[in-house]
This record gives sequence, C-alpha cells and structure tokens, in this order.
Amino acid sequence: MASVIALNLSRVNEEKQRNRNFIAARAFLPEALSKLNTYFNDCVPLLNELRNMLNTKDFVDTAPLQSNFPDLPESYRRVFKSCMSHAEDDAGNYMALILNHLQVNNSRLENSFAVAQQNQSSTILTKTNIISHIYDLAELKVLVDNFYNFARGEEEFKEQKVTLALINQVYHHLGFYVELIDGLDEYTKIQINN
Repeated sequence: MASVIALNLSRVNEEKQRNRNFIAARAFLPEALSKLNTYFNDCVPLLNELRNMLNTKDFVDTAPLQSNFPDLPESYRRVFKSCMSHAEDDAGNYMALILNHLQVNNSRLENSFAVAQQNQSSTILTKTNIISHIYDLAELKVLVDNFYNFARGEEEFKEQKVTLALINQVYHHLGFYVELIDGLDEYTKIQINN
C-alpha cells in the first residue's frame, strides 16, 4: 500500500514539475510566434517579385531578383523544442505541425528563389508554384495566429480548423488580394476542401 501511495505521489510531483517547466518555456512562445509573423511578412516582397517576374514575357531575360531571401529567426527552434518537450500531446503535436509546415515552406521558397536568381527556365518556376507558396504562407500564419492565446496563457489549447474565411483574412493582411491574383481563389478553395 505504501509503495502504491509513493508511486502516485511521485507521478503527481512529476506532473507538477512538467507543468512548471512548460509554463516557464511557454513564457518565450509569444515572442517566437511574433518573430515567425515577421518572417511571414518578410516573405511577401519576394513572392510579389516572383509573381511579377513570371508575368513578364521572357522570364530568362529578366534581371536578377531585388528581394533578399527572408531568414527564419533562430530563436523559434529553441523555444518550440523546449515547449514541445513539456507540453501536453495536443499542443506539442500542433507545434510539430507548425514546424513541419514551416520547414517545407522555407525549403520550397528557397528553391524558387534560387531558380529565379539563376534565371532558369520558367517551366521550373510557374504561376502555380507561386500561388502554392502564397497559400502555404497564409496557412502557416493562420496556424501561428491560432496559437497566440494559448501561448500567452489566456486560454487552453484548442486547434482551429483552417477555413476559407481565415485564409482570405490572412491574404488581405499580407497584401495578397485574391481578386488580383489569377488562380489564387480557385487554388485556395481546392486546398481548403482537401
């Protein structure tokens, strides 16, 4: 009986310590999310320049890109890792989802940037590629924005579904106007319905 009580007490103490560790790690999460939002905003000029480049008649003869490739902030990795190691499964899995999307988006955008810098064939870099980058960026922003109240400790974690209304709101915030970007509305609706 004493062993069972000691084991239960140990588990309760471990859970309390995990919770304290998570609260300490979470204190840095709003800043990390803010830095990710700055990164998202820094991606916009590059995406707009890529769109404009593809609208020219002769992609190969266009001048090199004027936009710099946006750097991912360094601190978010450390903060996410610390939070994920102490978070409940649902919040930890959500952070892993953000990290996964972020790494894929950054890698694909870096590839498009390299192709454009080298003025390679427009068959490698297409309008559909750029539209997918814009959608991916907006989806990431929706995921990050959904996490703020939890990161601030204002509410329990609840995953919010990415909806057409949220994506369109983020497009507008980032300065991507669906009615002015041919194919973006259709692509977005397909992605939302998948």
